Amino acid sequence: MEIAKPKPAFSANLLIGGQAKEAALISKMKVAPNREWIDHFFDLANELLSFTGLTSDDPSLVMSICSNTSKIPITINQRYVLSALESGKPLLGFILGAEYSRFSRLQSSAAVEWRFGYLRGESPQSDPPYYLSFYDVPKEADFKANWREAVFNELKRGKASSFRKYHEQIVYEAAMDLAYRKYLLDKAFP
Repeated sequence: MEIAKPKPAFSANLLIGGQAKEAALISKMKVAPNREWIDHFFDLANELLSFTGLTSDDPSLVMSICSNTSKIPITINQRYVLSALESGKPLLGFILGAEYSRFSRLQSSAAVEWRFGYLRGESPQSDPPYYLSFYDVPKEADFKANWREAVFNELKRGKASSFRKYHEQIVYEAAMDLAYRKYLLDKAFP
């Protein structure tokens, strides 16, 4: 007889639909090429939450589990700022400011590149950010600084996300609670 392992202090079962949401997140995590890859994504999410100071109850933050794709996106206000597993591929997506285009090597290493459209309140003279996805975090010295600046610009641009109803506390916990993340990783990669 197998003895059940105790769960960490945080339990997704305390949330409405907790077991189903936990199963959905684990299913998304299994799409990753390996345990280290998805763990790195959650490290980036933790970094994002730490440098912005955002908490799970912030109305501008949405950390979701897409039901129709493998993507695990993080949105601030109306724009993705970080994501994992785009189109079932091991891609990490980042919001970047318009000035990123001066890094031609960065452009050429992007697997996916698109530009956000103008949102209400943005002038046509403003330069909307880009969204780029990579197979790994670029090593360019200014990359993370550009990402952080673009995240802060998006944070300043609005006060709440219209996608807030899709926020999943479980994704936030996977980023911030290392014991719970280990539990999820052990489930996804036994």
